[in-house]
Amino acid sequence: MKITKLSRRQTQIIIITTGLLLFLITIVYSVKTDIKAVARQMDETLKYVKEQCYIYNRYNEASQTKGLIRAIENAQQVNRNLTYTKDEVTKDKLKTYAEEQKLTGIIILDVNGKVKCEYSTDNLNSRALQNEIQKKTVLDASIVLEDGSQVDLAAYGRSDEKGIIITFYHTTAEYARNYNLTIQSLFSGYDTYSSGMIVVTDGKNVVASNDENLIGLSSEGINIIQQVKQKPANKLVRVSDRKCRYIGRMTKGRDYYVYMFIDEQMAFASVFKNLLVVLLLYIFVVASVFAFRRRSNAQLLKIQMMQEEAYKQKLLQEAQRADMANNAKTEFLQRMSHDIRTPINGIRGMIEVADYYKDD
Repeated sequence: MKITKLSRRQTQIIIITTGLLLFLITIVYSVKTDIKAVARQMDETLKYVKEQCYIYNRYNEASQTKGLIRAIENAQQVNRNLTYTKDEVTKDKLKTYAEEQKLTGIIILDVNGKVKCEYSTDNLNSRALQNEIQKKTVLDASIVLEDGSQVDLAAYGRSDEKGIIITFYHTTAEYARNYNLTIQSLFSGYDTYSSGMIVVTDGKNVVASNDENLIGLSSEGINIIQQVKQKPANKLVRVSDRKCRYIGRMTKGRDYYVYMFIDEQMAFASVFKNLLVVLLLYIFVVASVFAFRRRSNAQLLKIQMMQEEAYKQKLLQEAQRADMANNAKTEFLQRMSHDIRTPINGIRGMIEVADYYKDD
C-alpha cells in the first residue's frame, strides 16, 4: 500500500478548514447554551417577581381591609353613642368619641351632605377629604393622599336622625411606607448588569424597577418595553435602544406586567470565553502537530541516513570481498600458469632435442 506524503499547502488547507469548523461549532453550541441559560434565568426571576407582587398586593389589601373594617366598626360605635345619648352633636363630644375609639377624626354630615360638625386630631379635615365626602354615594375606602399618607375612611348612616357619620384613620407617609410592603423593596439585591433590568408596570406607568431612573415613567415612552409588548408573552425577544441591545421577555400577573431585559454582551459572555479557550487549544494542538511532525521528520531523516550509511558499509564490504576474491583468482592463475608452463617447456625442449638428434 503506497502512502502519499501531504504537501505543505495541503496540510495548511486541512488545518485552516478544521479550525474554521471548530470555531463554527463552538459558536453555535455556545449560543444555544447561553440562550437556554438566559431563558432559565428569566423564567426563574420573572416567576419569583410575579409571585412576590401577588403576595405583596394581597398582604396590603388585607391590611387595608382590616383598617376599613376597624373604621366601619368605629363608625357604628359612634352611631350607637349618638343614639344612646340623644344629645346635640358637639365638637367636644366628637373629641371624646375619637379619643375612645382612637380615631384620627369624625365628620358628621346632614341630610344634604353638608358638614354639620367635625373633629380631627391633625390638620386633616373635611376640606382635605372634600373630594370623597362630597360624592353622591360616600363609600368605605382607603385613600392615598398626595404626600403619600393613607386615610382609611368609613361612612355609616345615623340612626337617631337623618345624616351620615364619617370616621377615618390617618396614617403618615413614613409609617405607610414602613408598614406596607412595596414592590420596589423586591429589587434591593438586583443590579442591572449581572441580574438584568427588571421593570414592573401597572399597564401605564412603571411602579417598580431595579433601575430607579425608570420609576414613575410612562411605559409608552420606554422603547424597549413597547418592542416586547408587540410580541407574545413569555417569549424571548431581541430589542434595542440607543445604548445597547437586549434580550427581553414579558410576563403578565394579576395586577402587573413584569418585564426583564438582559444585555446581549452579558447574555452571550460565554461565547467569547469559549472561543478564546478553543483558540488557545487549537493553537496548542497545531503547534504540537507541527512539533511532532518536525520531530518525526528528523527521526525519519536520521533513520534514512543510518540506513544509507549501513548500505554503504555493506557495499564497501562486498567490494572488498570481491576484490579479495579477484586477487585470489589472479594469484591462483598466475601460479597455475607458472606451474604448467615450466614442465611443458622442459617437455618441448626434450622433444626438440630428440627431433634434432632423431638419427643418432
